[in-house]
Amino acid sequence: MSTAIAHINQIKRLENARIYYPAFQRAMDKLARAHQLSLEGAAPRNLLLLGPSGAGKSTTLETYRRQHPSEELAENRRIPVLYVRVPAAPTMRSFAEEILIAIGEPMYSSGTTTEKTARIVRLLKACQVEMVMIDEFHHFLDRGKRASATDVSEWMKVLIDTLRIPVVLAGLPQSEELLRINEQLRRRFAAHCLLAPLELEQGDGQSEFADVVFSLDPLTGENGTSGLATSELLPRLHYATNGLIGYLSRLLVTATEIRLAGNYRQIEPWMLEQAFTEAIWSGGTGKLNPFNPAFVFRRLNKRGEPFEPTVFNSPRHRPKPASQ
Repeated sequence: MSTAIAHINQIKRLENARIYYPAFQRAMDKLARAHQLSLEGAAPRNLLLLGPSGAGKSTTLETYRRQHPSEELAENRRIPVLYVRVPAAPTMRSFAEEILIAIGEPMYSSGTTTEKTARIVRLLKACQVEMVMIDEFHHFLDRGKRASATDVSEWMKVLIDTLRIPVVLAGLPQSEELLRINEQLRRRFAAHCLLAPLELEQGDGQSEFADVVFSLDPLTGENGTSGLATSELLPRLHYATNGLIGYLSRLLVTATEIRLAGNYRQIEPWMLEQAFTEAIWSGGTGKLNPFNPAFVFRRLNKRGEPFEPTVFNSPRHRPKPASQ
């Protein structure tokens, strides 16, 4: 195997790594339980999966979908779990088209929204869909020339009642606002699951964040770990990612690419410093870079910084500061 191919394979292994830390496992278990109960004839258990950007919502949904792959049959395609991503600046029409595209309907753009909805119901039944997962649901709350939140909530309620299979909505915490608009839809999503940032330190002395770093570390070095799960580096990694698994993965993948490009055997702190500015925040230099010796050891959540609170953030979802 050539060196280039070996490098690509290592990056792919790191990118595709799935660490079943407790919150991730809980979310997977909730999906599996809702799915299985429905297959056994119970009433559909819908689920609202919430978390800030980078918390692992999409990874959770995609991991569950891969565990239930589609199957090409003689007359149609069987899709046990259908994954749909709400497009940016969605309209009811564009969202219906995304569902049809996910099903594999070639004529997804033809017909009115009402006609598209009827085709969605027919095709979901024909493809034996057992669960529908809708990601980036918060896009419907954006303003401007976008779908009315009231219309969306009513459309979703009717579709869910018609299908009678579990539906999972995933999005930023503000996604709950869409359910508050429609009391009947809110009742259908009474079950919530939160993927919050991982804390560096927990009350019992354990650290889910440290466990995740420890699990990913062996995928970063040439023939083993890079020694990332140390008392020196763990707080810096936590500040650099705000405890968010998506940012941690992005940081380590970029640092590993830098290591491979320079033919080093393991990741070194200067590689993490460079990776932070390349993958997370271009303005993170000097004392604002967690891997720089002059770092100020504070959350990077002020105006213009990568973890600045937005309208979609909630204080209860932010990680506790790392103690020094």
